[in-house]
Amino acid sequence: ILRREGQGGMTKLDKTRHHKVFLAELHGDTLLVIPQGDAAGFRDSDIAREHKVLMELVDDPRVANVLVDFGRSNYFGSTVIGAIHNLGIKIRAGGGKLGICDASDEMRETLRTLRLDGIWQQYDSLKAALKDFKS
Repeated sequence: ILRREGQGGMTKLDKTRHHKVFLAELHGDTLLVIPQGDAAGFRDSDIAREHKVLMELVDDPRVANVLVDFGRSNYFGSTVIGAIHNLGIKIRAGGGKLGICDASDEMRETLRTLRLDGIWQQYDSLKAALKDFKS
């Protein structure tokens, strides 16, 4: 995450500031991922490229957990959910956890239908989630 690479010495985390679909921030050892809307509004190539960067960020040993803030949209479809699910599989394989916050009622119902509500820890707010992830 912190290692400088090509393209003007930007880190992978720095590059996410220019993402269209998935913004990311580091809070301690938690990678906060903020989807900007459902995939239907974005190009497949942007989604794939940005997802690849997130997967690389999760590989960094300084990232112990992933938190996803769903507050930017009422609903996210299968492409975004699939990308987040892949992050969750990877972070849990390393002993970490994946949580979500600020999900709408519609999104919570979708997660229940997909049976992801038992896999992903859910929080009502970003503040509550970050507090729990710190402890």
